[in-house]
Amino acid sequence: MVSAVPSFLIPMIFVGKADSGLRWKDRYWVKASLWIIIFSYVGNYFWTHYFFTVLGASYTFPSWKMNDVPHTTFLLTHVCFLFYHVASNMTLRRLRHAIADLPDKLQWVTEAAWILALAYFIAYLETIAISNFPYYEFVDRASMYKVGSLFYAIYFIVSFPMFLRIDEKPGDLWDLPRVAVDALGAAMLLGVLGLSYSLYFGSTCFAACRHKDLQNMAAFSTISLCPYSLWRRPSPRKYSISCSDGSPTSIGSHGSKAPRKRSGRLEGAGKSMEDSVQRKMEQFYEGSNGPPIRIVPIGGLGEIGMNCMLVGNHDRYILIDAGVMFPDYDELGVQKIIPDTTFIKRWSHKIEAVVITHGHEDHIGYPSSGFPYSNICIIFYNGVDQKAFEENGIFVYSRLKVFRTRKKFIAGPFEVEPIRVTHSIPDCCGLVLRCDDGTILHTGDWKIDESPLDGKVFDREALEELSKEGVTLMMSDSTNVLSPGRTISESVVADALTRRISAAKGRVITTQFASNIHRLGSVKAAADLTGRKLAFVGMSLRTYLDAAWKDGKAPIDPSTLVKVEDIDAYAPKDLLIVTTGSQAEPRAALNLASYGSSHSFKLSKDDVILYSAKVIPGNESRVMKMLNRISEIGSTIVMGKNELLHTSGHGYRGELEEILRIVKPQHFLPIHGELLFLKEHESLGKSTGIRHTTVIKNGEMLGVSHLRNRRVISNGFISLGKENLQLMYSDGDKAFGTSTELCIDERLRIATDGIIVVSMEILRPQNAESLIENTIKGKIRITTRCLWLDKGKLLDALHKAAHAALSSCPVNCPLSHMEKTVSEVLRKMVRKYSGKRPEVIAVAMENPDGVLSDEIKTRLSGSSHVGVGISALKKVVDGYPKRNRSNKMQAESNGYMHLDYTSQQNMEVDDIEVGRLPPNEETTTTTSNLADGVPSGSEDEEISGNHSFHHLHP
Repeated sequence: MVSAVPSFLIPMIFVGKADSGLRWKDRYWVKASLWIIIFSYVGNYFWTHYFFTVLGASYTFPSWKMNDVPHTTFLLTHVCFLFYHVASNMTLRRLRHAIADLPDKLQWVTEAAWILALAYFIAYLETIAISNFPYYEFVDRASMYKVGSLFYAIYFIVSFPMFLRIDEKPGDLWDLPRVAVDALGAAMLLGVLGLSYSLYFGSTCFAACRHKDLQNMAAFSTISLCPYSLWRRPSPRKYSISCSDGSPTSIGSHGSKAPRKRSGRLEGAGKSMEDSVQRKMEQFYEGSNGPPIRIVPIGGLGEIGMNCMLVGNHDRYILIDAGVMFPDYDELGVQKIIPDTTFIKRWSHKIEAVVITHGHEDHIGYPSSGFPYSNICIIFYNGVDQKAFEENGIFVYSRLKVFRTRKKFIAGPFEVEPIRVTHSIPDCCGLVLRCDDGTILHTGDWKIDESPLDGKVFDREALEELSKEGVTLMMSDSTNVLSPGRTISESVVADALTRRISAAKGRVITTQFASNIHRLGSVKAAADLTGRKLAFVGMSLRTYLDAAWKDGKAPIDPSTLVKVEDIDAYAPKDLLIVTTGSQAEPRAALNLASYGSSHSFKLSKDDVILYSAKVIPGNESRVMKMLNRISEIGSTIVMGKNELLHTSGHGYRGELEEILRIVKPQHFLPIHGELLFLKEHESLGKSTGIRHTTVIKNGEMLGVSHLRNRRVISNGFISLGKENLQLMYSDGDKAFGTSTELCIDERLRIATDGIIVVSMEILRPQNAESLIENTIKGKIRITTRCLWLDKGKLLDALHKAAHAALSSCPVNCPLSHMEKTVSEVLRKMVRKYSGKRPEVIAVAMENPDGVLSDEIKTRLSGSSHVGVGISALKKVVDGYPKRNRSNKMQAESNGYMHLDYTSQQNMEVDDIEVGRLPPNEETTTTTSNLADGVPSGSEDEEISGNHSFHHLHP
């Protein structure tokens, strides 16, 4: 106001000679001020906001805002633009006087060149001033000078000549309404040019980019409309830490105080724009430019499990959790899925610590499975976590540290303060990360339990204090955002268990998640109240109990449990069994007992099964099958929401909303859940008044604007690029790799469509002129798995097709050609027959020594196969024999079946027709004989147990 008001009032109070004697509304300065006010305010409101949003720049000083543009900017822009345009009018009038004698076209070119040069010169000076202003964030300084100046110059290229018209043509024509319309027209023209230029620049220069977010990152700086003094932006202070065997307050790897610098690279003329964009991304990743707080989710977003979040300040990072994800039903043979190790390895020099929030596998499974990078400190909370590390032989005191809630420590660039949250296992925490550039809250997994069994309540006070301090970014669990209301307390579940166990007359069997130590305490209390002895069946139950006992958190003394081998020694009314298998895992205790194959206990009709767990999405089918088997035995099953036998460890919608209203973060990022959950949690955050919320996917790098103090209101998220992460699969103790490397899709395809293995011993004629036939012959053996053979009919058709395909091959063709031809023919045949697309593996081996004996047999028998060639092959593929003569079938002692074809007994070409083989028709052997040898629905041509069918073509 101090700058803007005088510039507007002084010319009106101290009227110049040119305006003296005119009415106030006819004076030039009034018209000029009106034109500048309209042009600058419209430009600020629409186009500064547009550039801020699209190009990724922002002011960070405290100010009231209009359309996200500080009011200060509007006022100062008026002063600056008034000065610039009056100066441009003076120079243009002098220029016109100097070039008055030149031809008209040359005058026009000279004026245009002068306007372009003057516009860029002023824009460049403004850009230098803005880029050194300490409360302004931009992506890249070099691009700020180049591209930002060009954007800014568009303003003056439009406005200088249009503003001059008011000075050139005074009079009634330029009354105040005409001036206002002209200013609005200039603003509209500016919008057209600005949008056209930004669209052209984005489509031309960044066509090679795969992600539209790179356009936001690449460049440009934003246009701002006000100059400031050339202040140098101070470098943010960093923590200097080291990893030692000392106290847990000095945790992390050694790092410098200044952000690491990117090594220099030569940029030749031949470098592509895609390479340039990649270098820009590297600049962001290495902290040389851009927002100082960076978030890169490696897992846990858009999925359930594998929670792993990279959080950094400039180019120093810590990893919050490093969990695993359990496979879906169609990922056959996979034990667990872990984060992209290649990405973590590439960033290992930047990652200074791994902080674990709690001991569930989806948060701790990766480090406990053998975290591969020994230079990274792993920081965890309790003995359950330590037990996992010890079991895998990686508990090294110089590398692993233990923290406690409300005890601050240093990890990487952050001062970390753990705060207590309640969950389904003891000792869970959220994390408060503080640095010079803001405060981050990561909630971990949580719910609000008002009366937890261990008496350690959710720490609301810490969050209220944090809200007063100011939270730059909050990341919160989204698992149960679709569940209305609030979760019930674990103490309510304890009462329900006690009530059900007390009412049972016979043996009681409970099943639950093994990690739920609180639930085990409830079961123990119910057992003591009813006078029952407690037995655990399931290795994971004992593992968690032993770890909790060692850490002093176990509600049960492991030595008091009934041994599994002594279960039958107790009367049913005196025993309470806790089992694993709530999700019907194949080798879990309850699932085995439902089959009657458990060596630990047998189910009976007098047993009462208390299902104290939740069916995890994706497991519904197999859990229901297990419960059906138990019901068939006659046992009573108690389960369901109304029974109150289970409560979730993740907060419901009411709890999520409460925490959002308590913390009131400037930015909110939903985490931990499917994409639907994240979107719904984002909407919930907006409904509580949080302006800056977003949803991202794994691998996307998110930046948060630089903050000078906790009271500053930020200007939103900035996307800095994307890493293409791959899921890594663990297949047993040794096999490890990507889905392609472990052939996950191929496993499913074979399981669904089956497999055919064709072994061919090739008999190739050596001298074609001396032979009766000039065709390839061979001994073929076919083995199938997971295929419907239609009582052997399909198998016999496969043999015929294989021989026809082999006969159609040129005599001198390579073995690979034979293999490919036979494979394609058999695959098409099965596709026509049953709709399946099996994997066909054909292996051809040459046997030249067999050619002579084969020729002699052929001449002596008088058989001929000249007719079975390419034409026969086509008919075999397109159709199947309607009626064929019976062949002699002989089952030898080795279990192989030999079919000898003669000229009278072989397949006749004329009998092959297009169409599906009728189920009741005969094949090349009699249906009765094949039916006796191959059972219906057999997966191969097995006769006496030797999964093979040896077909000799003479």
